[in-house]
Amino acid sequence: MTDPIFFPKTHESFVGDPVVLRLIATVEDFIELRYQTLSIKHAIEPIISFFSQHVSKQPKRPLPPELLADLEAVSAMPMSEIRTQLDEDREAIWSIKDRNGSLYVLGFLEPKLILSIETLFSGIVVGYIQMFNDSKTRHRLNPDRVFKSHPDLKKFHVDVIQPLRDLQYAHKNAAEGQQSLAFTIDDVGEISINQDPPHFGFEFYPENYKNLYKCVCVLAGHLDDEISSSSGLLMGKLNVDQLNALRAEWKNPTHTRKETEPMAYRESKAKFPKSKNSELE
Repeated sequence: MTDPIFFPKTHESFVGDPVVLRLIATVEDFIELRYQTLSIKHAIEPIISFFSQHVSKQPKRPLPPELLADLEAVSAMPMSEIRTQLDEDREAIWSIKDRNGSLYVLGFLEPKLILSIETLFSGIVVGYIQMFNDSKTRHRLNPDRVFKSHPDLKKFHVDVIQPLRDLQYAHKNAAEGQQSLAFTIDDVGEISINQDPPHFGFEFYPENYKNLYKCVCVLAGHLDDEISSSSGLLMGKLNVDQLNALRAEWKNPTHTRKETEPMAYRESKAKFPKSKNSELE
């Protein structure tokens, strides 16, 4: 058997060891956070491509005569592939993208999607900051540790992304003045409420998408390190009975959870002994 087996956390040797159970939960937390980080990374990549300055492809350098002759000979060979309408459409779209960029193609296909990018980005910001916020059930990341070697990104995280999440995307009532009621008075002195006033919010420049992407990449590397170190710490804490329980589970799995099984709600995390060398505290 080569497929990974779930830890038998309900085995009697594990149930009576809160430290090991907390370590298992910590490793699970870091793995969950890594998946969330990768999801955010994949979501922000197309946004960067939309707002990156488009550079048209430069003309290719001429090929040496001998290579050009070989290519012409290959092109002259009969092709067995039958071109379809999908092939034609794909080439046409990619040709437009090469000339004018991704955002131009998006606007050409569905202009309203461009207006929805801000909504997509708001979800990215909330999901990103969520990993740093206090939680009673899941591990909280510390920006001081995550960006220890990147003070510029820590400043961006604290000064730009955190306020953007707190004041504009997650807590609308925290930013007074974003939507202020206004009125007008006409020529005869009649006062009317302006029921469609302007909306005021943060101005988020497109180049900052790249800075957030850099933060996410650093976070992904940090989580890889934490998963590795906390896994090593967990293995070092397992006693003989727990190691034997793992070997028995490997031979005859009894705690395998089906993918469709509902996730059980995790109780509040227990206090864990502090460590100077790990973010487990």
